[in-house]
Amino acid sequence: MRRRTLSHLRQLLDSLPVQPASTGIGKLRSFWSAAHDEAAIDAAGLSPLAPLLAACELFATDRAAALGRLHGAFGVCAFFSLSVAKDAHADVLRLRLQPAGLTLLSSTPYLHAEHGATRLAYVEAVGAALSLLGLGGEEAQAGGAAVLRIETALAAAERTAWRRAAPSGVWQLCCRRPAAPHTRRRATLPAAAGGVFTLAELSARFPGLDWRRYLALCGAPSTEAVVLVESCAALAAACRLMQADGGALRYYLLWCAVCATAEHLPAQLAELHFSLLGRTLAGQRRQPARWECAVRWAEEAMGALLGELYVQRHLSSSTLSCAHALVGRILQEQELLLRRVPWLEEGTRRRALVKLGQLRVEVGMWQSGADYAALDVRAADHLGNVLRARAWSHARRMRMVGRRAAVWCCADLVPTTVNAAYYAQINTVVIPAAMLQPPLLDPSAEDVYNLAGLGTVVGHEITHAFDGDGRRYDEHGCVSDWWTAADAAEFERRLVDVVDQSSSYAIHGQLLDGNLVADEVLADFGGVKLAFAALRAAGGEQRAASFPRPARRFLQPIVDLIARYSGVQSGVSVEQQFFLAYARQCREEPSPKKMWDRINVDSHGPSEFRVNAPLANMPAFYHAFGIQPGNGMWRHPNSRFDVW
Repeated sequence: MRRRTLSHLRQLLDSLPVQPASTGIGKLRSFWSAAHDEAAIDAAGLSPLAPLLAACELFATDRAAALGRLHGAFGVCAFFSLSVAKDAHADVLRLRLQPAGLTLLSSTPYLHAEHGATRLAYVEAVGAALSLLGLGGEEAQAGGAAVLRIETALAAAERTAWRRAAPSGVWQLCCRRPAAPHTRRRATLPAAAGGVFTLAELSARFPGLDWRRYLALCGAPSTEAVVLVESCAALAAACRLMQADGGALRYYLLWCAVCATAEHLPAQLAELHFSLLGRTLAGQRRQPARWECAVRWAEEAMGALLGELYVQRHLSSSTLSCAHALVGRILQEQELLLRRVPWLEEGTRRRALVKLGQLRVEVGMWQSGADYAALDVRAADHLGNVLRARAWSHARRMRMVGRRAAVWCCADLVPTTVNAAYYAQINTVVIPAAMLQPPLLDPSAEDVYNLAGLGTVVGHEITHAFDGDGRRYDEHGCVSDWWTAADAAEFERRLVDVVDQSSSYAIHGQLLDGNLVADEVLADFGGVKLAFAALRAAGGEQRAASFPRPARRFLQPIVDLIARYSGVQSGVSVEQQFFLAYARQCREEPSPKKMWDRINVDSHGPSEFRVNAPLANMPAFYHAFGIQPGNGMWRHPNSRFDVW
């Protein structure tokens, strides 16, 4: 799906009409052209980095000014990052300080002994980058070691925040990230690790930075007096480090500046960046083609406009109508489920139904509020365009502070995103236009095909509204304990069953962390359960069916295999087709590194687990394939979970 979307976007960008440079399309066309002008990029060398390097050198004498420029003007997240988030108890956007500055993405590679080779490769890569900035060989390698020490200290503080967080305080300050299998997301720290501070409290608790001046230089409203801190331990560690050895800090800031811009610089630095972050960390086998990178950069810079053009060209009214109808059916099944759950007391049931009734589902495209009139895009200035787009985006975020959260809905998704998300803070599900294509949705296909595809995705996201995290938010997106004590205890007891069962799955000989994946397992199970219920409500069971043309090539060999071992030659039932189609949408061929991430870092888990875990707990799956004791996916009825 992402490859198809990339191809569509490439064709769209290549065919943009000539318009005045001041128009949105004119700016997008200039951005696309500059991103491909590798000759101009190589000719400019490292000179476009000069403003960033100057900000790094300024840190020794003026920390607030240096970080204000790096964070606000250049999008370089050294030590921590500044963004916006909804207040946990009110419908208003606040400033938010988050842990940042870890090049290796999570604390694990810094702190675990088995990642020693990764750390050595990292030090070498940082040293090589610093040498390209003009540092001598020995100094550059010493700088690489210093950067690793600083980031290890930040990683240790973030890990400490996780360990000290009270289990009862698990809720997210930031929006839930997309929950489809296409994008990895880092989990957000539990709220018990953070807090809410006035500027005076922030200065007293985290000395070492003139916070009022820093926020002003970042463009934060002068009237804003409340700041959300996601991790007190991580921010305290960052402030301590900022007052440490100046030489080491200089190396760290220079590396942060290079790392944040390397893919936009001449080929030598771009290749170094990919070798570290692409091959070593992400396990990518090849460097993406230039046009693929340019599409991604255009999405990041002007995603709302690009998404609007994509929708005009690739989202038909029939497809959108089909998607809306499917969403309505899944919502109806969720309502019926909540009304029928036997263990809910009536008070909790009423509140759950109210929350569902106010849940919004944005499909295809939504009002972004993006206005590119102030965005400066220039011909043959690719890095400058990227940095100005970052500054424009940052300024837009700062203007949102103090306003209602609804105006910032879906800010991290654009219509061309191949992913979906539930935002607990605004009680909204988002299904971008790029999700409305095969294998998830095909208006010409049979109902079972679309329910097993987009239906399970929609059900997955709706279930997040009532999972271990989402259930702590009310219908307005505020943190609220709206459950009776008995219902909360029963939910947690049932969720423990999900955790325990998930922890028993071994992938490549390694057990999964049930606590990490529990909410996603519950959402996968809920998505399949709701979509299958919608299929049954439409009378779609028992009768034999043929596969839609796009699915036939992939599913027919599986059907032939079933026939060979079961002796059943009479075709495939709609129930069987539903489960096979669901399994098909989860298929992937990850690299060893990506599989390691799936098992150890990703809260969604590996694809085979995302298929087998929910289905092994569904009685309808057993009935569809005649699964009996002794079969590979058999689980005793007493060992199957069923939260909702």
